[in-house]
Amino acid sequence: MSVSYLQIQRALRATIKTLEVATTDFIDLGATATSFTRAAGSFITDRFFAGMEVVTVGFCNAENNGTFEVIGVSALELRMNATLVVESDVSPFSCMLWGDAGLWTGIGYGVRRCLVGLPLRREWDNEVLTPITGRPYVEEQLVPGPVTQVTLGELNGELELTPLYVIHLSVPEGNGSAAANTYADAILRLFKAHSTMALDNGDVLRVRSDPAPYREKLNHRKPGWASVPVTIPLRMRTINS
Repeated sequence: MSVSYLQIQRALRATIKTLEVATTDFIDLGATATSFTRAAGSFITDRFFAGMEVVTVGFCNAENNGTFEVIGVSALELRMNATLVVESDVSPFSCMLWGDAGLWTGIGYGVRRCLVGLPLRREWDNEVLTPITGRPYVEEQLVPGPVTQVTLGELNGELELTPLYVIHLSVPEGNGSAAANTYADAILRLFKAHSTMALDNGDVLRVRSDPAPYREKLNHRKPGWASVPVTIPLRMRTINS
């Protein structure tokens, strides 16, 4: 048998790292001492909720670019658990950066972004993570599952694997269910039934539809956090070499 669960895990991690839960796209954004602001559109419509971790880019002040925790949301304001630098909505040449060619280049409209992706704190298999109060985190489990030979032949017969990939997404408690549910929904969209992931050896890992990926109820696995498990049933066929 020639099965590499390390390659399976690498393919799954490469996919989960591309998770996009909520985004403003690149628009005009400002900052107050405690919030990111916008003049049009809605943070609520863009699916931002208290308890999420936001990554920001494009601001003139370095203190406004980074990773922050959301503690309050309204249509035009995203309140952070941090002290920011006051900054108006971006306008032409309001920021100046040193370009690759050695020339000063101006930043124009629509170059700032707030993005919620996979939380930066990750407890991969057999790694120890100490959660930080107020910050979401994820835990990973790869369950190998049974292996069945599905075609004849002691050698070169085809094997079918049915592993499970389980992600526990934890958000700070006391913020309701919206943040956790939105993270879980995004994971289910990313690993939709029938989607595929290529392994380094050429095998193809497939997301099953019988059952399809599913999530469980919100629960409290550790004091201070609410967690929602998302299970991704998988199938892969490989040659028994």
